[in-house]
Amino acid sequence: MSPPRFDKNWHYLAKSLGFNNKHDMLEDFYIIQGLSLQQIAERLNCSPHCVGRNLAKEGIDRRSKGGRNNPSNQTHKLFLMDQRVILLGGFVLVAKHTFVSTSLLYRYRRFMKEGVWTSASSVPSQD
Repeated sequence: MSPPRFDKNWHYLAKSLGFNNKHDMLEDFYIIQGLSLQQIAERLNCSPHCVGRNLAKEGIDRRSKGGRNNPSNQTHKLFLMDQRVILLGGFVLVAKHTFVSTSLLYRYRRFMKEGVWTSASSVPSQD
């Protein structure tokens, strides 16, 4: 069952929640707190589509459908970290502390050592 239609003024709602305006509220929920559209919709008692539409109106870019755990986002996270830790640290320990899968860490290490990437979903660049 979908939530009831949201007919409140978004700016008024943002002010009542302690934000300066609608943009600040959506930016805080979506970007800073990292909430999904569904989670924001539940807090505001509206549909996820309504939240997405208002994000677009406010010029806030949407995340990819994979979210934070998308392999390309995890690979990017590995690229940004100290490579000595990633390449020389204990395999299971590094995977556990970086919150990436062991298979992704294996492919990443292999790519960094041999230049061979085995995933078609996200090919890292060699900048």
